[in-house]
Amino acid sequence: MPRVAAVAIDAAEWWLVERLMRDGRLPHLARIRAEGIQCRLRSEVAYRSELVWRRFLTGREPASDRLWAPAAVFCPETYASYSVGAPDGEPFYALGPKRRVIAFDLIHSTIEDGVEGVQITGWGSHSPQYPRSARPRGLLREIDARFGVNPAFGNDFDIGWFAPGYIDNLTEACLVGARRRVQIAEWLQDRCPDWDLLVLCMSEVHSTGHHFWHGVDERHPLYGTATSDQAGRRMTEVLQATDEAVGRLAAALPADTALVVFALHGMQPADDLVSTVLLPELLHRQRFHRALLRDPDHEAWRRRGCPAAVPAPDESWHGYMRSRFADGHIDRARKLARGVLPPGAYERLRTLAGKEPWQPLGPLATPIPPEVDPTPEARDAFRKSFEYQVASWYERHWPDMPAFALPSFADGHIRINLVGREASGVVHPDDYARACNDVIGLLSSCRDARTGAPVVQDVIRLRADDPFDPLGPDADLLVLWNGAPDALAHPRLGVVGPYPHMRTSAHSPNGFAFVRGPGVVPGDLGERPARDLTPTLLHLLGEAPRAGTRGTSLVGLLDATGTPS
Repeated sequence: MPRVAAVAIDAAEWWLVERLMRDGRLPHLARIRAEGIQCRLRSEVAYRSELVWRRFLTGREPASDRLWAPAAVFCPETYASYSVGAPDGEPFYALGPKRRVIAFDLIHSTIEDGVEGVQITGWGSHSPQYPRSARPRGLLREIDARFGVNPAFGNDFDIGWFAPGYIDNLTEACLVGARRRVQIAEWLQDRCPDWDLLVLCMSEVHSTGHHFWHGVDERHPLYGTATSDQAGRRMTEVLQATDEAVGRLAAALPADTALVVFALHGMQPADDLVSTVLLPELLHRQRFHRALLRDPDHEAWRRRGCPAAVPAPDESWHGYMRSRFADGHIDRARKLARGVLPPGAYERLRTLAGKEPWQPLGPLATPIPPEVDPTPEARDAFRKSFEYQVASWYERHWPDMPAFALPSFADGHIRINLVGREASGVVHPDDYARACNDVIGLLSSCRDARTGAPVVQDVIRLRADDPFDPLGPDADLLVLWNGAPDALAHPRLGVVGPYPHMRTSAHSPNGFAFVRGPGVVPGDLGERPARDLTPTLLHLLGEAPRAGTRGTSLVGLLDATGTPS
């Protein structure tokens, strides 16, 4: 039987990978590319979140599974919003007892019945959305003891792109993670020598890309700030370490193995500040005619040439934002305490109140939990508050607003406060379309305060057919943004911002795939939809796609001369 090894270099942006291959800095990837099929993969709207992984794992479109947002839930009875773990769903590699599979550290994967072999979630992946678990049980504990944990696990969610110490420490943690990851993959093959399919995800480029993108992308509004040179160097180091790891793994594969190296999406300058900070503030000002976020002096900002907002290296991003947010007695008391207490006393007070002061990332700064059995109780541990998102700070005002911004990543998610659907709805169902139009009109009038360009690329009406559908998405409107603005201007409401970016990158639709192996004719397929990847792996295994699988195998699209047929 044929063997297939599939290695994801998660969120590796194609143009950056191509440039480094051309410069000779990624020799192993360049060789794999030259020896087989190459193509650029393009994801659709779901690329902006890890729903691209859901598409890959199941072979289905996320919308067909009623998945609309990355692991988020809104409760219309209480107006609470929280995150949940990855949903169950039979993966494409649930091939029955005759096929042995090693599925190692795949993002948004779950431990599923019907998979013969080894499944490991959460050893060190970015945003696993499932407890650290394994089948057979106990395997992850053995791996942790034998090889060690990934020191970047969980620590890659700190916000510290502006702190040199954070950049260095996250890099070193990811370099350790890349080396250990391939060692574990080799050991798993020895432990399961009759494997048919090996699928693993290397998360290191994803983890660092969110924080280091201002060092490699000259279009970035933070390019040229104090840490961008350092971030660019260290981003390249992580990509080179990933290349070394892939090269080592490829060299150790049995000779009859087909190898697929891929990225489902890439990186681009982050637009999540618009969704998570500027949008909720704009909607609040529209409804209540007052600000909750204290903007800087806009005239002074323009006189200085509209510089990017950058926290101090020893300041937390959340601390920066909280110091500018005023909503109720607690926030006013916090501002007063920060202003009048002696240096150091404010942080000691926060510690006593259960709020640990922010520290730059160090080795294992965030404790890594042990393996747990994949039970419903364990999965409930992933139900977490969105309190860390500024959008959630407006939650107590949502019942009085006709429309409000839900916590999200990258895209804007807007909920209409509808009578008969929300507990305190204020928009009559007959006015639903008008309320949507009002929000779209408000956003269409906004401009990037720095460039004057429109901030909205498109607005998708997710619930236009039936806003009361109980299985519909949480958001009524999905907003796609132009660029990565840190301040927006409205002709009536004025300027909101600028504020510091949370992350330096969100996701682009740009992925890639290299496929080499017995019988694979080398050639360039140009651009293909990312949904083609799952049927490609099944084709290489000699397995037929199950009903509902979308896409076309990349193998067979070239004729004997390597020309697309």
